[in-house]
Amino acid sequence: MAKEPSSKKVEIEGIDELLAILKKHRKRIGLSQEQLGQFANLSTTSVGEIERGEVDPRFSHLLKMLKLCRLKLYVEPK
Repeated sequence: MAKEPSSKKVEIEGIDELLAILKKHRKRIGLSQEQLGQFANLSTTSVGEIERGEVDPRFSHLLKMLKLCRLKLYVEPK
């Protein structure tokens, strides 16, 4: 059975950092790029390009990918 995500909150400085966390967590829960793509309605190639930072994902795709990887995005005032 896949490990559940920790409840540790991380401050993200940029998209590359967020995508690295997404990729790391996707692997941790045992989800392939192909599976993530199927669930997020993206090609496997697109998932790889997004994770490598080669393309900027649409915000709606990013939110869907985060949700599928059991991650949440929080926004709070500084």
